[in-house]
Amino acid sequence: MSLLRRSRVDFLAHGSTPWQGWLLLSLGVSACLAVGAWRTQWLRESAEQALAVREQQAAASRERERAQRRAMPTPGDLRLAKARQQLNWPWLEALRIIESATEAPVFLLGMTADAGQAEVRLEAEANSFAQAVAYVQRLGGPGGFSEVRLQAHELLPDTISGGNKLRFTVVAAWTPR
Repeated sequence: MSLLRRSRVDFLAHGSTPWQGWLLLSLGVSACLAVGAWRTQWLRESAEQALAVREQQAAASRERERAQRRAMPTPGDLRLAKARQQLNWPWLEALRIIESATEAPVFLLGMTADAGQAEVRLEAEANSFAQAVAYVQRLGGPGGFSEVRLQAHELLPDTISGGNKLRFTVVAAWTPR
């Protein structure tokens, strides 16, 4: 006798499908749809969280850039600060000091002021060195500049009178009152 029994299997036979099979099939399809919907929802939430994290990082990056821009002034900011400093300098008082100290035979040829360094550079001309020193003393006198120094001088021939003229440069540091 053989261990295997012969049986006849007919796959094409028409018979009724048991209702339990239909039930299992519908449960399987429902489970697949539920898992798909759950996965879609999970992917959507993950994408929203990732987007929120990227937005927070971008906002933090923009804030750091703004802070750096505030910390490091641009060339335009530096020019504006220098102009503001020049405008706030008490020019009228400095000009009055220079005007009251400048008398003949000392003639003012040029003036350069640097408000950032609180300094005034004057170029003048006199007949002698003694007149130049007296001019420096008048500039530094009471109500004058705080520190005045004769920075350079040069003796030049005067073509009109035939004598010599002394051209000199005075640098005056000033602390506004």
